[in-house]
Amino acid sequence: HNRRPNKYTGLSPLELASQNKSDHRDLLRSRVWGCPVFVLDASLQDGHKIPKWKRRARLGQFVGFSREHSTLVPLVRNLRTGFVSPQY
Repeated sequence: HNRRPNKYTGLSPLELASQNKSDHRDLLRSRVWGCPVFVLDASLQDGHKIPKWKRRARLGQFVGFSREHSTLVPLVRNLRTGFVSPQY
């Protein structure tokens, strides 16, 4: 709630406290931590084909954005193994 601008003033509580104006572009890519995401199968990511009835994606859990890669690369936890990996 500290980053969301007030609908009347257009300023967030963080902006009022710091006296700095923000363009709120970072809110466009904000996601709820722990929300479900679908990750495309690795063979499809490499450009290969898979059998017609095989699943094309797996379910994962969003745990934030990678600090080692681009700011648009999400970190996704594999629900089966618990491994967290960046997804391009």
